[in-house]
Amino acid sequence: MRDIEWATGLDGTDTVLGTVRAGVLLRSGLRSHPGGESFWPAGSHSPREVALTRRLFTHSLNRSVDDLRLIHQVHGTTVIRRASRATEEAVSGIPTADAQFTADAGPVLIVNVADCCPVILASRDPALVAIAHAGWRGAAHGVVEDLLLASTKAGASLARVRCWVGPCAEASRYEVGPETAAHFHSWPGALLPHPSQPEKRLLNVRAVVVDQLLRAGVTAEHVTVSRGGTIGDRRYHSHRRSRGSAGRMAAFVTIG
Repeated sequence: MRDIEWATGLDGTDTVLGTVRAGVLLRSGLRSHPGGESFWPAGSHSPREVALTRRLFTHSLNRSVDDLRLIHQVHGTTVIRRASRATEEAVSGIPTADAQFTADAGPVLIVNVADCCPVILASRDPALVAIAHAGWRGAAHGVVEDLLLASTKAGASLARVRCWVGPCAEASRYEVGPETAAHFHSWPGALLPHPSQPEKRLLNVRAVVVDQLLRAGVTAEHVTVSRGGTIGDRRYHSHRRSRGSAGRMAAFVTIG
């Protein structure tokens, strides 16, 4: 589907894992009305519009809205495990976390992004998929490492896990001040000089995430990185480009 940027190297049929589908819903995809654009819970879109997008999206995956596993994201590092039945949401609402994983077929794990990096993992022996929302705060504080740790505790092998780092803010446009930059001085390739403001830096969150995956033990040839830059490319929602009024893209992964 051209409405979705697929996680190349993750989706496909495997005799152990089954069918894994993963990617990011593009800004221009799954329109609810002529001239409209896709939206997730953000911006000025009504609950009815958001609900319609969710129905269209899950229908495209041959799923129901009940299969969605949403999280309340706070730019933290909490990782949760999800089951085939969303009983915890029925009782207490959407859980607060920034990463989640499942070994069950059917659930569609979701993170919302609009400049932050979606990081998607797929493993076999046992079958397991996982997803993280990694903005600069999450990356700095270890959400990627924590998701890998939770996945390995559940049985995943880092030597065999496959990863996709989705579209996010490109380094050439991602300006940060000295307080944010201070979190990344130890990461090679994370910071670049600002072309006109010496007190600022350009931040390459994507490079940080990839480096974290490799340092944790993920095999380099098993890491695929999207070239998509959300600030400059209008196929994507961008919080920075829109100055806070952007919608959100649903990054997702599901087994079966």
